[in-house]
Amino acid sequence: MSEPFYTIAEVAGQLKLSQKSIRRYIAANELNAIKIGTSYRIPISALENFINKPSNTEKQVQYDLFGN
Repeated sequence: MSEPFYTIAEVAGQLKLSQKSIRRYIAANELNAIKIGTSYRIPISALENFINKPSNTEKQVQYDLFGN
């Protein structure tokens, strides 16, 4: 039996994000998806991995105050 899939619209609704944001995650290879014809389908396991993946939102920024 094959694994169920979500559409971009369904994933966007569940995560309370825009469809464009979901497409950006797919394009950046942060969310795995399968392209079927002209549309994408996201396997449930890929969505679970995306949700449970550690966040890389904290970025270390280094400032050079004196131009050195």
